[in-house]
Amino acid sequence: MKPNSRRIKNLKTLISNPIYSIDEGLSLVTKLRTAMFLESIELHVSLNINSKNAKQQVTSDVLLPNAIKTNRRIAVFTDEINSDLIGLGACIVGNEEILTKIRSGNIDFDILITDQKNMPKLSSVGRILGIKGLMPSLKNGTITNNFGSTIDEFGNGKINYKTDKHGVIHLVFGKDNFSIIELKQNLLTIIESIKKNKPLGVKGKYFKSLHICTSMSPSIKLFNY
Repeated sequence: MKPNSRRIKNLKTLISNPIYSIDEGLSLVTKLRTAMFLESIELHVSLNINSKNAKQQVTSDVLLPNAIKTNRRIAVFTDEINSDLIGLGACIVGNEEILTKIRSGNIDFDILITDQKNMPKLSSVGRILGIKGLMPSLKNGTITNNFGSTIDEFGNGKINYKTDKHGVIHLVFGKDNFSIIELKQNLLTIIESIKKNKPLGVKGKYFKSLHICTSMSPSIKLFNY
C-alpha cells in the first residue's frame, strides 16, 4: 500500500473526531481543500444490501437543488429528425450513427437517452452500454417521452447513482466553491432519495456508513441514518 503523503498526513490531523454530524462534517470538509483546481465534494454511502442480488441493487436519479455545472455530453437515440434537440444541449441526435459509434468503441457521450419504442434497437449493443453504465432505463430517467425536458434536467443538476459490486454508492454532490448551505441541501436531497429507493428485501439498518471528502482529501465519517 502506498504510504500517505505529507499533505494527507497533515489533513488527517484536522479530522480529530471519529464521526461528525452533517453540519460539522460539511464545515470541516470545506477546510480540507488544498488543490490548485476546483475540487469536487464527494459522498460515499455503504448500504446494508446483498450486492449479488439484482433485486437489491439501488439505482435511481435525483435532481439536485443546486446544480453541479458539468460538460456532460448527452446523446439522443431516436428515429425522429429533431434538430432542435441540438440547440437544447444534445451533442448528437440519431440512431444508426449512434449505433455505429457504440459498436466501434467511439463512444463520445456521457449520457444516452431514448424513448420506449426505440429501446429494442439498442439490444444489439446492450452489453457494451451496460459495461459503460450507459444503458437507458426508466429507473435513472434516461427513457423518456420528452427529450427536451430530460436534456434540460440533466444539464441543470440531475444525476444518476447506483450501487457498485460492494453495495456502495459513489457520487459528487458539489464543488468546493459551493456554500455549506448548498452542500447540505444537495446532500440531504440525495440521502432522502436513497432512503426512498430502499429495496423491499432489505432488513435491519439500511445505511452502514456515510463518508464525505474532497477529490484530494481524506474522508470524514458522518452520523448514520
